[in-house]
Amino acid sequence: MLFPALMAFMYGCIYPYDFDVSGSQNSLVINGRVTDTEGYQYINISRSVSLNNPSEKSPISGCTVSIMDDKGNVFPAEEKDPGQYASWISAEYLTIGTRFNLNVTLPDGKNYISEYDELLACPPIDDVSWELEEMLTQDPDISYQGYRFNVSTDGYGDYAKNFRWELEESWEYHSTYMIRVYFDSIIQVLDHYSDSLYFCWNSAAIPEIYTYSTRNLSSGKINKFPLHFVSDQTDRLSVKYSLLIRQFSLSATAYDYWNILDGQSKQSGELYETQPANLTGNIHSIDNEEETIVGLFYASSIQEKRIFVRPSIITVEPNCFGYNLTSSQLMTLLVEEFSEEDYPIWLLEADHGGLDFADQRCFDCRRRGGTLVKPYYWE
Repeated sequence: MLFPALMAFMYGCIYPYDFDVSGSQNSLVINGRVTDTEGYQYINISRSVSLNNPSEKSPISGCTVSIMDDKGNVFPAEEKDPGQYASWISAEYLTIGTRFNLNVTLPDGKNYISEYDELLACPPIDDVSWELEEMLTQDPDISYQGYRFNVSTDGYGDYAKNFRWELEESWEYHSTYMIRVYFDSIIQVLDHYSDSLYFCWNSAAIPEIYTYSTRNLSSGKINKFPLHFVSDQTDRLSVKYSLLIRQFSLSATAYDYWNILDGQSKQSGELYETQPANLTGNIHSIDNEEETIVGLFYASSIQEKRIFVRPSIITVEPNCFGYNLTSSQLMTLLVEEFSEEDYPIWLLEADHGGLDFADQRCFDCRRRGGTLVKPYYWE
C-alpha cells in the first residue's frame, strides 16, 4: 500500500500552470526567399496556432503571391501545396546586386509587402574539416566521443559579411547479420547467406541554426567555425558518413533575424528561461500598420560543399544477442506473437547449433529507418 499512497501524494501536489500564449496565436506567418539558383523560389503562408503545439501549422490557401525585383520585373507564384507558393525565376534575373521584395494578398483582400532585400555574393567554401571531440554530459562519469565538423571561408572584398549554414547528413550503415533462415508459418532456409537486407543508407536535414558575421571584423576570413557534432551514440558513424553544407549570404536584416532565431533555439525548452523575442522580420501590412507579421523574406546566393568521412570510432549498435530460447520456446514465440503480416521473421543460427530469435533490426537494416537504395552521390 505504500507505493500507491506515495504516488497519490506526489500527484496530489502537482498544480497545472497555464501560460498566457494568446499573443502568439493566430498571427500571420510569412516566410520565403530568393536564391541565385534558377528555378522555383518558395513562399510559405500560414497562421500560428499555439506555443503548446509549435509544429502544428494552419496553412492559408488561395492567396495571390508575387515576387518583384528592383527593375520592375514581376514573378507571379502559384500554389503548389496548401499554404506553399512557388515562383519560377530564370537565371538571367538572379544576378548579384539585384534586390527583391514580396507581395501577398490574402483571400480576404488584406495586402502585405516586404522590404527589398539584396542578392549578395557568397564566397566559396574553402574547407570543411572534422576532428575527434569528447562531449561531456551532466554526469561527470559519462562522456561521448564523436566528430565535430567545421567550416572555413573568406568573405573579404565584395562578398557578403553575414552567413548562415544549412546542413544535411547522410550515412551508410549495415545490419549485424546477413539473412538465411526465416519463418513464414514454417522454417525456411535459403541456399546461401544473402546481403539483400544488409546495406542501407539514411539521410536527414539537421535542424540546428548556424550563423556568423564578419561585419565587425577587419578580416572577412572565417576559420574552422564549429558546426554539427555527431556522437558515437548513433549508427551514423558506424560505416561511412557524409555532410552537405550549404552556405548562404545574408543582408544585415536577414542575418539579425536568423541570429535571434538561433539564440532562441538554444534557449528553448526550459520553464524559466528567457521568453522568446518577437520574431518580426521585414514584412508589414499595407492596410494596418499595427498588425504584427511573423517571418522573413530575403535574398541569398548559395555555395555548397559535400564531404565524406570513414569514422574510426566504435559506435552504439542494436542489441543483437539471441534470446537463448529452446526450440519449443522459439516456436511458441513465432506462432503466438507474430502473424502473416510480420513474415518473414528472420532467425539467428545459434552457437549451440539450433535457431534463436533476435531483434529484426539486426537482419533488416530498413527497420532502422534507412533505405536499400544507395544515394546517387555516394562515393
